[in-house]
Amino acid sequence: MTTDAEHDARTAKAALRLQLRAARRALAPQARAAAARQLAGHAPALPGWRPGARIAAYVAADGELDPAPLLAAATAAGLLAYLPRVGDDRALTFHRWTPGDPLVPNRYGIGEPAAGAPLPVEKLDLLCLPLVGFTAAGVRLGMGAGYYDRTLATARPGLLVGVAYGEQGVETLPQEPWDVPLDGVLTETGWRPAAAPA
Repeated sequence: MTTDAEHDARTAKAALRLQLRAARRALAPQARAAAARQLAGHAPALPGWRPGARIAAYVAADGELDPAPLLAAATAAGLLAYLPRVGDDRALTFHRWTPGDPLVPNRYGIGEPAAGAPLPVEKLDLLCLPLVGFTAAGVRLGMGAGYYDRTLATARPGLLVGVAYGEQGVETLPQEPWDVPLDGVLTETGWRPAAAPA
């Protein structure tokens, strides 16, 4: 049974999600492209960025900050890139991908790599996931479907990196027990390790 506090937290998250999604969708295409290039330029500052490291990101949708240039930079630097596939159980699996490899639209119209043997999430050195909002302490606001929370409920990668525009940062976010905290956030202005709780 949902308590009043849980209901209030979910209502607050839903309202903030609508506001932040509208703001990122309103960005001009040139601003989005510039932010994606800047993001890639800051990626080598991520802990664990090294040749041979396994890095997963996502295919941008709904105005998300596009990590495609970041993945291109990663493969050029000798990292191994992975992208998610959405499973029937509403969890994600991560599959090897190289820039230029074809993608197949999933049920949401978002490109996925062809099916193949997935890499367990705990074998990823870095996992870059999209955010709707974030706090300095690494609390994240996602799209609300729970795909990443479900995927990360029993295993974590070496480094969990939120990817978002800097303006998606907020002072506080309601938290629920299943919310998985970030190790930090990478924006177009640089890498921000999660601050220790006060």
